[in-house]
Amino acid sequence: MKDEVNILVRKGIRFAFHLFFVFPIKRNRIMFESYKGKSYSCNPKYVSEYLYNNHKNEFELVWVFREPEKHRDIKGITSVKYNSLKYFYYRFTSKIIICNMTDEVYLPKRKQQVVINTWHAGGAYKRVGLSYSATFSKATQWQDEIVRKETSYYVSSSALFTKYNIQEAYHYDGEVLNIGMPRNDCLFDRSKIELLSDKVRDSFKAQEKVIVLYAPTFRGDFSHAESLKVSLPFETVIREMENKYGKEAVIFNRSHYTSKDVYTGDNKKVIDVTSHEDMQELLAAADLLITDYSSSIWDFAILGKPCILYIPDFDEYMGDRGTYTPVEKWPGIIAKNESELENVIRDVSEEKCRQMADQHLKLFGSYENGNASALLYKKIREVIS
Repeated sequence: MKDEVNILVRKGIRFAFHLFFVFPIKRNRIMFESYKGKSYSCNPKYVSEYLYNNHKNEFELVWVFREPEKHRDIKGITSVKYNSLKYFYYRFTSKIIICNMTDEVYLPKRKQQVVINTWHAGGAYKRVGLSYSATFSKATQWQDEIVRKETSYYVSSSALFTKYNIQEAYHYDGEVLNIGMPRNDCLFDRSKIELLSDKVRDSFKAQEKVIVLYAPTFRGDFSHAESLKVSLPFETVIREMENKYGKEAVIFNRSHYTSKDVYTGDNKKVIDVTSHEDMQELLAAADLLITDYSSSIWDFAILGKPCILYIPDFDEYMGDRGTYTPVEKWPGIIAKNESELENVIRDVSEEKCRQMADQHLKLFGSYENGNASALLYKKIREVIS
């Protein structure tokens, strides 16, 4: 009975929003949303900036933020507050909606609108969506059906991502754009990589230092993210990196956007960068990535730099969530305890890691080519013509 009431209420809310259908859709208006308004980042950011830099007179770019006052200085956009009246007006009058998560199910899509989901991950790693949840309520099933019907296109980074993360996880059978992730276009351009790296190193006063980026994924689910039960031995990592490279090392601690596990210790060589919105900038600056089951390994593989999978909770994680593909086939060297982590850092070979990354991208059927934004622009032109 509870599910039926839940569905009825949400259907009522969706019906009420039809009031906004009286406003005409503006053909060249595009609305962007990243992590449901939490940041100016990820694929939507890079698509938006590509359109502004290359086709600024063709589109009206609207961004949704939970705290729009923090993003007043972004050129070429109109910012609106998440769930405000202004937001609803722009939401229902935009021809195209570009998001990196499942769209808001309480907001109906108009027939003339196009929803492009770029998603926020690549590869085929930890299980998501319907792939790992054991049971589903009628309300969840209803919601998933709405999302499937009202998503016009998904953007895919690889053949296995399409198979597992799109088709299996969300039972999507619509059109998939096999173009790679727009946020990774910059990782194919050496000059852009250097610019992004310098920006981060200058910002955190780490210009001449070895940077280790620690970026674990979340535990639990999106509705209830749990605290990490795994703690990186920061001092050990710093010591081994300094011994290996012969200069000062720092660790950039990057918590998942659903997590509150920010670094609060007193080690000055550990810098919390969780509030830094753009992950690609951090990846460009990092000399080594340490993560666990995070899809950041996909983006980092494009750079071909060393990556370590620190997974002391491997058995527990596999029993809880599981993965689509064996961890042994991922582009990172596995360490399941602190002793193994020490040895891996001492012995890690940049050339071996580069080869491992190249093989991984080929194995997963990568669509990344550095032109995702340009290809998406062509699709946008097609649907608004």
